[in-house]
Amino acid sequence: VTNILTGTGSYTFASVPATTASTPVTFTIENTGTANLSVGTITSSSSDFSVTQAVSASVAGGVTTTFTVTFNPATVGAKTGTITIVNNDGNENPYTFTVNGSATAAAAPEIAVIQGSTPIVS
Repeated sequence: VTNILTGTGSYTFASVPATTASTPVTFTIENTGTANLSVGTITSSSSDFSVTQAVSASVAGGVTTTFTVTFNPATVGAKTGTITIVNNDGNENPYTFTVNGSATAAAAPEIAVIQGSTPIVS
């Protein structure tokens, strides 16, 4: 388990081919306080990272809830976004962290025709 600090923390996704979605990564929100934590909208600043909203909008003290982020880059290259979690924590609202990923070129097909052991050139 790795804590991701607000404002300075980050998570890096494994590389995927452009236009291919990663496996969703689950993040856990933990209420380390004693009063109920209200979890509002969770958003991404980049369309390359999509968020599935937290399971619980209200999290009791000592309890957790989860949300997922999927990396689905549209184009090749390095990608960065910010995840923002609106909440009622007095000094960490919104809670933000950076997500990063790299998109590689999609695999391309290549045809070859062979008769016996002789390649036939196009």
